[in-house]
Amino acid sequence: MTTLTTGLYARIKDLPVTIDEVTIRTISNENPDWERLTTEFTLTGAGHSGRGEDVIWWPEDHQALPPLVDNISTVLAGSRTVGEIDDLLATVQLFPGGHDPGIYIDYRRWGIASAAADLAMRQADTNLSKVLGIEPQPLRFAHSMGLGDNPKATDVTDWLQYDPDLEFKLDATDKWSEDLIATLAGTGRVCVIDLKSYYTFEAVRQDADTDLYAKIGAAFGDAYIEDAAVEDNMLAALGEAAARLSFDAPIHSIDDVKALTVTPAAINIKPSRFGTWQRLLDTVDYCREQGYELYGGGQFELAIGRTHAQQLASLLYPHGPNDIAPVVFHTAQPGPDLPSSPLTLPFDTGFGFDAAGAR
Repeated sequence: MTTLTTGLYARIKDLPVTIDEVTIRTISNENPDWERLTTEFTLTGAGHSGRGEDVIWWPEDHQALPPLVDNISTVLAGSRTVGEIDDLLATVQLFPGGHDPGIYIDYRRWGIASAAADLAMRQADTNLSKVLGIEPQPLRFAHSMGLGDNPKATDVTDWLQYDPDLEFKLDATDKWSEDLIATLAGTGRVCVIDLKSYYTFEAVRQDADTDLYAKIGAAFGDAYIEDAAVEDNMLAALGEAAARLSFDAPIHSIDDVKALTVTPAAINIKPSRFGTWQRLLDTVDYCREQGYELYGGGQFELAIGRTHAQQLASLLYPHGPNDIAPVVFHTAQPGPDLPSSPLTLPFDTGFGFDAAGAR
């Protein structure tokens, strides 16, 4: 495949797409602790369909969407380019009046923008690899886990009995004991420790704690330290690990990367945080220019959104500790016959593939 020297966005923005109709369906994944809802957008036109997934976290935002779909369909109908759809999404009413979704509007925009690109590629009988001019590589992935209120090392080591090469991205909390940290670090399979200091909702946020940071920094000699607080005392507590900082939750654009007050070792790229193809691909280009490592992140996607993230990672950062394991890992228990890393992904016509297809 010919190597292209143009920026990534320039390779996709002029891809034409004809949209006749927009429809949606709600997807759910119930488990004993919570019900995850997402919305799949289907854009149809010229005898083809393209899909994208809105991964907003709050069920009420998905439940309030159906009355808006007819207007979304009317506004998007017609023949444009992928880049023009990017721009148009800034003008479409995607939430009920009076509701300010804040940064989460980009999750919905990406659900539509990714569906438009899927449709465009199907209409052109092509795929993302061909559009970007990059050969896919086997995808390294990590299993992302929180260990809950009663963290146990067996929550990790039980997996390793079946797949000794499986890697993990773990959400550290102040409930982690020194013994637990030592055992987890001793596996040699933890590639990212997420300190979650940038979230505002209590169910996810971990308050910065110098004791926890010191233990994590001393134990995990190779892992990226994601979303650590960057106050001087916290960086001092991390010690040498402060040279391995990565950032996820604050990153939605190039400007957010430039605004970081420390030089990152890596950036976690979650496509849905960016909202549009331009912001996503321009940020990837910028990070590459700066020499920052990249890896992909997920948002507990249930369907096509996960395979969109996987295909992007397979092309743009296949060797990073990509936090985008196949969706079967959302509910699977440790056992045989699960997909192993690295994954060889299908790149058929379109963007993405059915989520069960990644093995």
